[in-house]
Amino acid sequence: MGIGGQAEPPPELQLDQDALLAAVDVINRMGATEFEVGHLDDTPRSEDARWWASARWQGTRVAVEDHTGPDTAAEALARRLMNGGQCTHCAGTITLGPTSRAQRRAGKLCAWTRQGLRWVRGCADRVPEGQRAVPTPARRGELPRRHPR
Repeated sequence: MGIGGQAEPPPELQLDQDALLAAVDVINRMGATEFEVGHLDDTPRSEDARWWASARWQGTRVAVEDHTGPDTAAEALARRLMNGGQCTHCAGTITLGPTSRAQRRAGKLCAWTRQGLRWVRGCADRVPEGQRAVPTPARRGELPRRHPR
């Protein structure tokens, strides 16, 4: 069996395994559970299969669909969960786009980037791993309030 209980992807599927593994890692780090990825259509070309990804986050099923592969669907879900969230280390708003040095220093934004197999928080160079600006949730899956768009 393949990802999410689906049959193994076709051999011609071009998959960015680093992106897929990084997405799964950060989806888990964001507190989401029940991650699944699959496709809507059986087509000769896997990129036409309309891939989707979903996870349960704060009691709600969050999903994205119509992507060209499982890696792009998983990354889209990860981006949806991360963008606009609050970094528990610096309390900045998580952004996935470029930010100015002044914005980052002021702690207003925390620009996350994917580096290989992992998404890295923008404040990693100034806020140690163990330090938290936002209290660590009491239970897994319980994060500071915010809703994915």
